[in-house]
Amino acid sequence: MREGRFHTRDGLSLYYRDYGDPRAAKIPILCLAGLSGNSRSFEDFAERWSKNRRVVAMDYRGCGRSEYDRHYKNYRFDVNALDARALLNHLGIREVIIIGTSLGGMVAMEIAHTTKGLLKAVILNDIGPEVTSGARGQVRNYLDIPPDFPDWLEATTMLRRMRESELPGLDGAQWFKRARQVFVENEDGRVRFDFDPGITREYRERNYSSVSWERFRAMRNIPVMTIRGALSIILPADTFAKMAAEKPDMVSVLVPNRGHVPLLDEPECVAAFEAFFARV
Repeated sequence: MREGRFHTRDGLSLYYRDYGDPRAAKIPILCLAGLSGNSRSFEDFAERWSKNRRVVAMDYRGCGRSEYDRHYKNYRFDVNALDARALLNHLGIREVIIIGTSLGGMVAMEIAHTTKGLLKAVILNDIGPEVTSGARGQVRNYLDIPPDFPDWLEATTMLRRMRESELPGLDGAQWFKRARQVFVENEDGRVRFDFDPGITREYRERNYSSVSWERFRAMRNIPVMTIRGALSIILPADTFAKMAAEKPDMVSVLVPNRGHVPLLDEPECVAAFEAFFARV
């Protein structure tokens, strides 16, 4: 795994991880995380699938090791899409598969809508063209976690308490690994979310009721796979079915015993990835 940085059009320095052989013949994969995630969210995925193709994961502006934006209003999925395109230009990648978890899927649909020819396939992880009010409330509850904790034990305990109904069956070590992916330790030893609090402010002020079906339809001519956690309210069953009706060739993957979001290492996901990547 190589680490790197690039600059956005407005001068921010953003961080990325680069796995696999850059000269691999297969189309590379760009991994885009959810609202509270970062490039660490895809550690296991990247290590598994970078054996014969390049896999890149970025930290959005304001997340992980990327620079924070002084203007919190720039924490939007359309700006994230511009940043992702800047990263691909920086790396000289002209064709890409995007796997987008939650917010990352919104970014992928925005890129499909605004940039022709770049996307060769898209994988949406528990996100669709509509976000219901109930789903937005669930995300707000997650973002209502206290801003910091005295140590990793308390941070992990709170994360588990908030998310265990959506990710049942994980043991203590797995929850600690999840905590390490979304929290970071301050110099004083306290543990906090690894992103700019301005992201939470922007999310609360903006209406994310719909990414829009127009953006989803922009992917009509490329392979698309959508993963849904069977317990998810972020991607309800009726929206999932409507997406399949709108795009009959979409690969639909239902992951039992998972809510928002599947971890991508479930047997159903791994089998679906193997078949999907064999096509692109």
